Amino acid sequence: MNPQQPPPLPAQPPQPAYLNYKLPGPDPGPGGYEINYMIARTMSARRQIEWLRRSRSWRELDPRIWRARKVIGVGGNGIVGLWDYKGDNAKMPKHMAVKQGIDRNGMAWESRMLKILTGSGSNHIVKIYKSMYAAGGTGTMLGTDRLPFDYKGNYNKDYEVYRYYLEYCENGDLSSYSQSLYFNQTVLGLFAPEEYMWRIFTCLAKAILVLEQGTEDPNMGDPSHAYPIAHFDIKPQNGKLRYSAELVGIPCYSESRLIGRQYS
Repeated sequence: MNPQQPPPLPAQPPQPAYLNYKLPGPDPGPGGYEINYMIARTMSARRQIEWLRRSRSWRELDPRIWRARKVIGVGGNGIVGLWDYKGDNAKMPKHMAVKQGIDRNGMAWESRMLKILTGSGSNHIVKIYKSMYAAGGTGTMLGTDRLPFDYKGNYNKDYEVYRYYLEYCENGDLSSYSQSLYFNQTVLGLFAPEEYMWRIFTCLAKAILVLEQGTEDPNMGDPSHAYPIAHFDIKPQNGKLRYSAELVGIPCYSESRLIGRQYS
């Protein structure tokens, strides 16, 4: 073995049979649904599959051109899933994240902030494709995917869920990225160039500049951006990576607020 080379990583154990589980009957596409075992304690593999499968009944998303692939994350604020575009319109995004939750006010506010910032055209703001709308859940989870019926069996709008569609950032968040850098450094002896780190900070600075004045140009703000936006929740988990660390976007605006110019 070459002493300059790190030792090979141990082989992964064989995958259990349930990793290859597929629903019987019609499947939305080759390969079936992917199971996210990182969140299995919060949302079981069966519930993940059912939420993805039942999304074919959503009237707002055509299953012939949008194929559900996997659940990206789940928590107190809702479920986020990944959809792949299978149509022939070259202008459509190839992938899309769908967020679903029951916090009407919080999601409406976040949807509004994302819509305002998407109009800036900045690559450092996660874009929104469809603003929040209300719909009936499919019953895969008591909270974030509840059925819209009361105890008498009547449809009740107060029990609806809320969804909006977002740009998908395929390389995850800065928290996971920093963990991978730590592993590379401590286990493999590989160090990220300093320039790479500064590029990340540059991306974050440009995103914050958009929050402040509506554009990335430090010398010329957008006159239509009437109020600066204070995020209040910038952290590694809320920094999303697109193709590389050179394109970092900021989502998650449920805690953000419009502030007066005198405080910016």
